[in-house]
Amino acid sequence: MRWLKRLVLLLVTCLLLLLALVWWLTDSSALVPSKPSLLFSDLKRAQSLAEQFRPSQMVAGERYVVSLSNRELNLLATSAASAIEYGHYGNVSIVVSEDSAIVQLSLPILRNTLGRWLNMSVAFQVVQGELPKQTGVTLDGWQLPQWLNGYMADAWHDMLQDDWKELWQAAQVKLTAIDDRNLIGFTWIPETKHLLNDFYLPDDVSNQGTARRVIKALNEVVAANPKVMHLNQFLAAVLVRVMPTPDELPVVMVALAQYISGNPIGPLYAVTEPTPSVIPLSLSGRRDLARHYVISATLASQTGDSFAGQLGYLKELSDADNRSTGFSASDLLANQGGILFFHRLKTAVDSRKLPAFIRDLEQDLLPSKSALTVLETDWDKEDIAELMSVFVALPFYQITVEPVRRR
Repeated sequence: MRWLKRLVLLLVTCLLLLLALVWWLTDSSALVPSKPSLLFSDLKRAQSLAEQFRPSQMVAGERYVVSLSNRELNLLATSAASAIEYGHYGNVSIVVSEDSAIVQLSLPILRNTLGRWLNMSVAFQVVQGELPKQTGVTLDGWQLPQWLNGYMADAWHDMLQDDWKELWQAAQVKLTAIDDRNLIGFTWIPETKHLLNDFYLPDDVSNQGTARRVIKALNEVVAANPKVMHLNQFLAAVLVRVMPTPDELPVVMVALAQYISGNPIGPLYAVTEPTPSVIPLSLSGRRDLARHYVISATLASQTGDSFAGQLGYLKELSDADNRSTGFSASDLLANQGGILFFHRLKTAVDSRKLPAFIRDLEQDLLPSKSALTVLETDWDKEDIAELMSVFVALPFYQITVEPVRRR
């Protein structure tokens, strides 16, 4: 038994030493205090940049320069960090100079249950046409030894895919700063287009085929229903004609959002087929709710549930300051309903149960118009959870899980 006591004592000592080390290497406050807030002006700016640097309009061999403010660069860095496991919990910022860049990162320990932050600064040397070279790491004010910095640099380099490394070098990417602007210079090469397919859907050939099928389905639906349609009937009619695969689903949602917003689908995907005229769509007796619903579902298909929900809240908070529109509980419900709709749709497509999902679209997507009027009057605007509980009572949003049968 004596050896067991020694083993337990050793384990406890190691645990205490580990906790002491964590405490020593961390801080009670974050070096990067918060993430930059996403504003509607940022979305307009992103849309403007996407139009300015559209791959189909860029010339191979030409040199281009993207100019970003410090805030825009940090938004981009935050978005990139969110794509990494655990990265969305941390805060990140980038400080660029003429030939170097410093990435500052603050990560909460155990999701900040200990109230401690791991603050890290990583310095990079930036040379045109070469991957940024990591030159030093500072951890909570302590400079890491060079051998450890080299090990981390090799690990970071190995994480990058070879085609991205080759692209960076071939495109002669250069990052520099002038005054308060961050300039990203690059030479456009045809290979860039293929690597951007995951981020830039319109130029992909398979997506063009999907867009054509959606346009064909819309033409058939419009021809059969020239007057007002309920949104659930419209969605069911389009989906049963397209029957999208998981890879096609984001394209279908973007095309539907374009259509319901009165915008042509063809130019977005470089197809010549004309978009049919928009038929009035109604959700709970209101046409604007149908637009809220579909656009929120589309945002969820492109950015994820959480981001789409934040945009919906941001929109309604913005409307609260607008006397002509004002805050609307119904709009907020339509936003959230669209997000839940896409979650159910994606689950159905992934599990090959789309026909059953389409049958479920016979059910109501939102409460009735009269129920929404009562909700607008009685709802306590401070209680978002109370508002969201409306979906618990709607059968469409209840996902039935069949019990597993044992053989």
